[in-house]
Amino acid sequence: MGMFDNKSNKQFNNAISNYADDKIDIVKCDKDCLFRDTENSRCIYETCILKYYSKPLFHRTLTIKCPICGNEYKKELTEFESPILALIFPLCDTCKLRLKEIVNND
Repeated sequence: MGMFDNKSNKQFNNAISNYADDKIDIVKCDKDCLFRDTENSRCIYETCILKYYSKPLFHRTLTIKCPICGNEYKKELTEFESPILALIFPLCDTCKLRLKEIVNND
């Protein structure tokens, strides 16, 4: 995998550019990652953010209080999950299931 400098067209890591219509290089991706375009099997970024950082950027476990029932629960994050989504939508599994049932009229 390589990276490109769009201003000078310099090539890094012997990468071959494969620009999409929006002038962003296509980086094929087969990981179950938050940044993966599932329809096109590519990363939303011009380079794989997960591979770019060699060490973890956040803790893998966090304890969150559910805003609906008030119970605290532990959230285990994989390397492909974003802690931001866990904090924006911090529902426990029980409340998520109840919400899903309401939405689906189950």
